[in-house]
Amino acid sequence: QVYLPRDADQQFLAGQMIGIPGHREAITTGDLLFFTGNYGGITHVGMALGPDAFLHASTQQGVCVTDFDKHPEMMSRFICAKRMIR
Repeated sequence: QVYLPRDADQQFLAGQMIGIPGHREAITTGDLLFFTGNYGGITHVGMALGPDAFLHASTQQGVCVTDFDKHPEMMSRFICAKRMIR
């Protein structure tokens, strides 16, 4: 069991970095993906379903699965992936 803070920017401080833009091949199911907001800073987090897709909450769609390659706007905001370990 891993305890994480509520907010994405606080969650970003935990775990081990395992992926960055252009290098997603090490990302596995369950890793957390962090994204910037419109004005910088970490404002969004999703959970990887592998190196190419992730699960996250969208204000317009609710909980959804997003494919990186089909959503370049999300890809442009991707900062890194982290594996939460104890």
